[in-house]
Amino acid sequence: MNTTIIKILLVAGLFAMGACNPGTKKQTTDAELQEIIYLPDVAVNKPEASGDKWPVVLFFDAQARGVQFINAFGAILSDAGFGVVASNQWKNGTSGAMSQKIVKKMLARAASEGADMNQVYLAGFSGGGRFAQVLAQSGFSVQGVISLGAGGAAKKINNKPVVFIAGMSDFNLREALQYALTDQYHEPDLCMVFDGGHEWPPADVFMTALSWCKNPGTDLVFSSKDTSLQQLNHYFLLKSKGDNAIQNNQGIGKQVEPMLEQLKKEIAEELKIQNELKRNFGTNSKGFWLQWLDKIEQSGNSMYFQARVRQYMSLLQYMAVDNYIRQQQFAKAEQSLDIYRRIAPLNPDVEFLAAKRFLKMGKNKVALKKLNEAVEKGYNKYQIISKSEFSRKLSDSNDFILTLKQIYPDKKTY
Repeated sequence: MNTTIIKILLVAGLFAMGACNPGTKKQTTDAELQEIIYLPDVAVNKPEASGDKWPVVLFFDAQARGVQFINAFGAILSDAGFGVVASNQWKNGTSGAMSQKIVKKMLARAASEGADMNQVYLAGFSGGGRFAQVLAQSGFSVQGVISLGAGGAAKKINNKPVVFIAGMSDFNLREALQYALTDQYHEPDLCMVFDGGHEWPPADVFMTALSWCKNPGTDLVFSSKDTSLQQLNHYFLLKSKGDNAIQNNQGIGKQVEPMLEQLKKEIAEELKIQNELKRNFGTNSKGFWLQWLDKIEQSGNSMYFQARVRQYMSLLQYMAVDNYIRQQQFAKAEQSLDIYRRIAPLNPDVEFLAAKRFLKMGKNKVALKKLNEAVEKGYNKYQIISKSEFSRKLSDSNDFILTLKQIYPDKKTY
């Protein structure tokens, strides 16, 4: 992204590693390591054609991927006249006291860069979406909230719109749609779905949500290759306007009614399965998990249902492996990794956890090899690596620095 657009506060150093080749023994200086490994606490993207003041989105990600959000959404937000202040520090598990400090820092940065502090929107992904809702409920003055991959608020947030967005394959879909599928839907809240999993939505979906927050009650245009998802989003839009809107558009109600009934049925079944799987959290019996995979595939339910349950199973295995690694129960970690691979063979998190296991065992070379395999499969969670034992134990390795650059090649001084 254009360096005149993004202004990121960095602590030190010149980015001088560009000429390094694999296998070289060049000593990396402290300044270079500071620049390559660490990110600033706050990243800012200002709209190009901004006047004296501009509306701003404060963004929180469950894994502190603030800069990545700006790289993905900054340009389209800038074109719409919005700025972004994103945190590279807030993540799931951040304490209340630290969260307050982070928010104060973000607000101060937004104000100093020229944002209109009367036009603040909150957005977050997964746990970040829940945090954005809590922040809005705490008396924080906002114009709207966008919760990605998470549901949450059971009451209106100061009569400001809240938009819940989730992929149809997201294991948090039930949470995101819990009010849209009942009579507890709150005006002017809105639910939207897209063809994807537990991930950020396409940029146009996010911008549609933002336009709703800015002007709730307006008509929206939903784009999707899946016409059934367009119909479902249109139904949620009408429902957000009240029962009369549905009654006046009975055609759309008839179109989506079978889909809604199927979705409600699957979500109820999904909840039972999740509870059963949670009760067996930490079970290392491969037969148990493979049996559940067979049940899911033979259930006759939609591909979205199967993907959601698989994602949930993957989440449990991730947590189990990570827990075993922290406890240095490496044999059990390997058993759970084997199960994880069977559930999600293409998920790069599997190889990342394998790398983490070897690193904890003191096998740094094997750990780096596994980390590279994770990156080759698409692992791109720069902050997770840069603020972990990887950076502490492998920072003297030029191969590790090159791996970081492969994950985040655009990192530079702005």
